[in-house]
Parts: sequence; structure tokens; C-alpha cells
Amino acid sequence: MKKALITGASSGIGREFARELASKGYETILVARRYERLKDISEELTAQFNSPSTPVQADLSQRDDLERVSGYLYGVDLLVNNAGFGLIGSFSVLEGEKELEMIRLNVESLYRLSKFYVIARREQGGGIINVASTAAYLPVPFMAVYAATKAFVLSFSEALSEELKDSNFKVMVLSPGPTNTEFFEVASGKSRKVYGSMAPEKVVKKAMSAYEKSKRSVVSGFSNKVVAGGSKIAPKALLLKVAGRVFRDF
Repeated sequence: MKKALITGASSGIGREFARELASKGYETILVARRYERLKDISEELTAQFNSPSTPVQADLSQRDDLERVSGYLYGVDLLVNNAGFGLIGSFSVLEGEKELEMIRLNVESLYRLSKFYVIARREQGGGIINVASTAAYLPVPFMAVYAATKAFVLSFSEALSEELKDSNFKVMVLSPGPTNTEFFEVASGKSRKVYGSMAPEKVVKKAMSAYEKSKRSVVSGFSNKVVAGGSKIAPKALLLKVAGRVFRDF
């Protein structure tokens, strides 16, 4: 039985990765801060798919927890780095320590887990799916730090995919657009519905289909592909102005 470790597995895209992988016969290791949620999901996966599942409570922005979770990676065939969060607001107003926590989680934990995994599995190989965002394709005013963290994830993952392509590793980066998860509620502190949001189940199914085809990078949803593609050809000044208007009063 193959084994997968999914971070940020207590809700949203992470939870759907856990369900999808369990349905494909993977044993799952679920990592997040909210243990009771993880425990419920693990029990659900075991009951529904007869798939072993282990809940691991950890705050990956904390070095001790990060090192503890790294110890599970030796026997893992697929690492899904999904843990992360966003913040929306003026750079001059947002709490600096919270932004640094976001950088540690979105960037440092993903880097460290990927690094440890590639070293630990040098002989066996394996797979990595890193979750970025369509925000990775363009600087986003009022989400400046978040977008920068996801730009790192995109660049790092695509480079690593090329670097390891002749080894036994597959690396893919997933860039979802707005998705029906808790993301915007956490980011803005308000309950919001965003037009055009995708169901996390669809995002994950598309991601797994792309991963199985050994794709390097996938953007979920047609409109999000347009956004990602448009960022390469439209004038940046115009795109920055539009993005700023969207999130200024979000």
C-alpha cells in the first residue's frame, strides 16, 4: 500500500486530497493543528475506504513540530504540501508577526519538508505536490506578502521538477484560484463567498489527474488559466491596478 502525507489536511483542499488519495488506496498521514478534526477525518477515511489513516497534530510554523513531522517522511510515496494561509489588508496595518508566521508556514515549512523528503528518499524516489495559488502569477496589492509566498512556491516547484526529472521523483505545483474553503474567512476575518469559486473536490481531482500524467504545473479552472496566462501578456501596471481595486475593500 502506498503512503501519502498531506499537510493542512483538516479542511478544504487538504481534506479533499486526503479523501481522493484514500479512495485510490493510499494510506494517509494527516497533518494540521486541529486534532479533533483530523481524528474525525481519519476515522471517516478508514471506515469509508478501508484505508489506514493517522492524524498528526502539528503547527508547521514551529520548528519543533516541523522536525517531528519530517520523521514520517521516510516511508512516504507522496508528499502534499498544502498547509498555508493568507492575509488581506493594508501592509501598514496588518500585524507583522502574523505575516511572518504566514511566511514561515507558506514558505519555510514547504521548503524544509521538501528538502528533507528529497534527501530521505534519494534512493527510492517519490512524489511532491506543492499547493501555490493563481496569486503566484502576479503581485497582489493588499495581499502583497501572501502573493509573494506563493510566487516562491511556484518558482521553487517548477525549478525542482526540472532538476529532478531524470531521477525517481515527480514534482508538481497546483495553483488554485478562488475555492470554496475557509481561505477568505481566515484571510479577511469575514465570511465571504467569492464569485466563480470552485469546489475543492474538483480542484483536487484535476490536480491528481495532472499528477498522474506527470505534469509540472497545473492551474485549476478555465477562468483561472486565463488569469494566469493574462499575467504574462497584459500590462503589469493595469493588472496591479485591477488587483488593488478588488482587494482594497475586501
